[in-house]
Amino acid sequence: MHFRYKLIVICILMMSLSACKEYHISRQLRSFMNNTITVPSEMQVICGRNICPVDTYSANKARLIILFDSLECSSCQINKLFNYVSAYEKIRALPDCDLMTVFSPRQEEYDETVRQLMILNFPYPIYIDFWGNFRKLNKCIPDDTKFHSFLINKNGKPVFVGNPMHSPQMMELFMETMDRLRMDEEVQRE
Repeated sequence: MHFRYKLIVICILMMSLSACKEYHISRQLRSFMNNTITVPSEMQVICGRNICPVDTYSANKARLIILFDSLECSSCQINKLFNYVSAYEKIRALPDCDLMTVFSPRQEEYDETVRQLMILNFPYPIYIDFWGNFRKLNKCIPDDTKFHSFLINKNGKPVFVGNPMHSPQMMELFMETMDRLRMDEEVQRE
């Protein structure tokens, strides 16, 4: 009987800790979604095996931003990029959405990150935020990597948080969000 009591207490503690964590994440999400994201203009772009000037992304489009900052292992993320080519193709085919994959390595890791990206020869542009301006301009982005992939509308407001490349369910939610953005845009034009 004493064992049962301890088990019940442990279960209650676990449930309350889980509820606290969920509350914290939902509070972070609400706070994040109430901000405007600024995309820095001073970034390099790796196009295949070339370093290109920043291509001009359209301010009239939504943007899916996937941020790999200095808190994450750049080489680990680079090695996973080809796993997502079909998802990149699907997203890049959307006429009203730009896709920005941004690496923001530590300055001492910059050369190695660029070298690895050029060797990879990825078929889509990869942005390099050498000075770490993305995080400096957007202090509202939590350190939790769940918040490092997000869709912003053409006004820079986050409207979706999550990486649609990680699962078919996330891709479906992303596409539903894009549909809602299109409907909102049509209503505004009328």
